[in-house]
Formats: sequence, C-alpha cells, structure tokens
Amino acid sequence: MSMPSVERILAQAIGSRILCVGDIMLDRYVYGDVKRISPEAPIPILHTVREKEMLGAVGNVARNISALGGKAHIVGLTGNDPAAETLAKLVGQCAGVTAGLVTEDGRQTVVKTRFVSDGQQLLRVDYEDTFLLSPLSVALACTAIEQQGPTSSVILVSDYAKGFLNDQVLTALHQVRLASGVRIVVDPKGADFGRYGTVDVLKP
Repeated sequence: MSMPSVERILAQAIGSRILCVGDIMLDRYVYGDVKRISPEAPIPILHTVREKEMLGAVGNVARNISALGGKAHIVGLTGNDPAAETLAKLVGQCAGVTAGLVTEDGRQTVVKTRFVSDGQQLLRVDYEDTFLLSPLSVALACTAIEQQGPTSSVILVSDYAKGFLNDQVLTALHQVRLASGVRIVVDPKGADFGRYGTVDVLKP
C-alpha cells in the first residue's frame, strides 16, 4: 500500500465514531531495577521505581482510535472493585473515549500486572474471572449495543476470551448490523471463528 493511500485511510478516521465492544482490562506495569538474586529462591529481586496503568484489551483499541482522531465508545464488563474505578478514571482522561461499562458484583475486573526491568518482562500476574455473565449483565450489555450501534461508523469487536462476548451479546451485535447496516470488524481469540457469524472483517 502506498503512503498516500495510508494517509487517506488515516484521514478518514478523523471524526469517525467507533463502537468498541469486548473484554476490557487494566494493564498495569511495574518498572524497576534488578541488582541481586533472592536468597530464598533463584529469582530476581525487583526494586520498584515506578508504576503505570493503562486501558487494556478493547480499551487499548479505543485509545488507538482516539490517537488517530476518531471517537470511541466502549461497551464492556467490569467487577465492582478498585480496578474498575481506575478504568473509569482512565477513560475520563482519554480524549474522544467514552464508555458504557457494565458493572457486576462478585466479579473481578481483569487486571494484568507486568513486572519489567531493563526492557525485559520478568513476570506477569493475571487477576480475572471468566464465569458466565448474570442475566442482568447480559441485558444491560445488549441494551448498550442496541443504543450505541446504529449511530456508529463501525462496530469493532475485541474478544480476549474472558466471557463477555457470549452468544447473546453476539446476537445483539448482528441484530444491530441487520437493522442499521453498520459494519462489524472482529479481532477474535481462539480458533472457533464460526461463532462470530457473518461479519465484514475477521482479523485472526
């Protein structure tokens, strides 16, 4: 693809409204120095220097859309915990990004904490729940999709296999597609691409 073509595509992104549906998570990075090995086990000791928190998964997609001059609205699922509060704060700090996050009591917001030294990731610790959504959460997610989908330029589906994109949520997406003609782009996790049904772009 020639550079002028890339520039034209990027120019079209400015002002576009993208509905981002999928798993949202908090990406946390802990940076530090390693100068010795633990006497308790043959593992490095990380002396923490700084920490950074970012929107992850479908939240990262929304950040990228914002960086290109577009507007993104996120529909995803969190628990009712401090990590969810941090995600809401990060959304508020990102120009051009809004969110309709479904909060479910008893569920843990997905958090991935990476420990890094000298550009090398030493360890990643994941906190997550992947059990079935409650009927109320499903209903709220479907309603948000039905409200936001028809006014969007594109629906972008980001599946990290954390349980949010179940059959009912996917059905709601396709109902919006049939009713409004909005295109659907899917970034899937796993090998069962058939579960997403008819979409415009599938990016394994």
